[in-house]
Formats: sequence, C-alpha cells, structure tokens
Amino acid sequence: GYYRATNPELEKIKDGLLVFKNVKSSSVHTISSLKDMLVLKDTNDVFSSNTLLDLFHQAGYKTYWLSNQEFLGQNQTPVSSIAKKADKKIFISPVNGKKFDGELIPELDKILKGTEQKKVVFIHLMGTHLSYQDRYPHKFNYFKAENISLFGDHADSFINHYDNAILYNDYIVSEIIK
Repeated sequence: GYYRATNPELEKIKDGLLVFKNVKSSSVHTISSLKDMLVLKDTNDVFSSNTLLDLFHQAGYKTYWLSNQEFLGQNQTPVSSIAKKADKKIFISPVNGKKFDGELIPELDKILKGTEQKKVVFIHLMGTHLSYQDRYPHKFNYFKAENISLFGDHADSFINHYDNAILYNDYIVSEIIK
C-alpha cells in the first residue's frame, strides 16, 4: 500500500511466493529479532542454547552462514554465537568495511553449485541498516523527490535514501530467490 514502487522485483514474482500479512518483528533491533527466530529454547543464554542451525545439523544438513555484516568475535554478540555454529561461515565485510549485499550473490552461487545433497543457507544482509545512503549502489539511486515531507530537505533526503535502500533490497532478495 505504500505510494512508491519500492518492491518491483518481488511484485513481479509474488504469485510464486508464500506471503505472510500482518507479520511483526519481535524486536526493533536485529540482534534480538534474530535470537528470537533462531534460538530454539526460551533462554537468555544464547551462547549455549540449541539453535535452528543445531536442528539442521541433527537432520544431516550442511549449514552455511553467508553474511554481509562483519564478524565481531564468536562470543561478542548473540548473532556471532549463532553464526559460529554453521559448518561454513562466509563474512564478506571486514570490520568497519562497506560492501553492498549484491556481493553475496557469487558466494551463494558457489554454495548452491556444491555437491551436498542436504544443505541450508542462512543469509544475513546489511539490508536497510543505517546509514541508508550507504546501502545501495548508485544505479539504485532512483527516488530523488523534493518537498515530500513537512519536515524539510533533510527529511526528504532521509526518506529518499531509505526508499532507495528498500528498492535495492528488493532486487537482492529477488535475486536470492531466483
């Protein structure tokens, strides 16, 4: 229902997708949300908990963690603690580095061409984390409208950058699906 077409690629393939409506995140922060999605038992000790990755291991799957976020140390964050459980971990961004999510696609292609019969890939994008203007390449700088906010030029820029980051994320997610 948003007035801008920020998801044109997913819109093209929506009939082939399972779309959930009225879904809400369990938290406003990625770390908490990922913990809630990936840790299997209700505990505050994510460092020793069973995770979805453990469940896939038990079922005989090779697990991959493919990330455009830097690895901050195996026990530094709950996300790092979960990621370390993967059989193969690929982090493409160095600490304080900046890469676009599209740089994960060749790594995903390599994984998918692998010979394992049973594999699962967890993909951790930068997505639309702040700073939005750093989340998309120049060719996705599509939204540039002025006077769209009552709060002035700074707000206009913020909204445009966010919508461009969503547009790029739409492209990346559709490429992952393809």
